[in-house]
Amino acid sequence: MSTPTHIIIIVQIDGRQVGLLADRVLDIVAFETARIQKVPRAGQDGAPDFLAGLMTLDDKVALIDLRSLLAAEAVPTAA
Repeated sequence: MSTPTHIIIIVQIDGRQVGLLADRVLDIVAFETARIQKVPRAGQDGAPDFLAGLMTLDDKVALIDLRSLLAAEAVPTAA
């Protein structure tokens, strides 16, 4: 359900446009890809990997791998 405080972010993944409903957007930043750090892999025990990397701005920022996240959402789970 959308309210006046929600925002829809349109992204293109593999040639497909997808709308993402967000509660709010705090900031939009531009950065060099060389600043992206790898995500630590300790203790994942088979959990889906939805993080593409980490970056330090004023605080740490997690970069979401939307392709992996949306692919996991499209796969039905066993009951």
